[in-house]
Amino acid sequence: MLAVGLIAWYVSNGGPVLAVAALGLAAWLFVGTLVEWADRVKLFRAPLADSWSRARNLPRAAHGMTGDQIGGRTGTRLTRPAAKDGR
Repeated sequence: MLAVGLIAWYVSNGGPVLAVAALGLAAWLFVGTLVEWADRVKLFRAPLADSWSRARNLPRAAHGMTGDQIGGRTGTRLTRPAAKDGR
């Protein structure tokens, strides 16, 4: 199904097929990471106070993994050295 969508995109626009596929993969990873975190804290399945307590009591590694997979910290790690070098 994905291949049909990429072929249709290429035929109609003649454009960057791999860029569209990469954006789709990034969106899938972003949403999947948020769903996994929401499942850990039982967001919308338990009272908000319980979800808040579960989120506070998660190990720091779980919060770090979520932040890294979303790209919040990874992006800054990748761009900061280039900004220091002036490239």
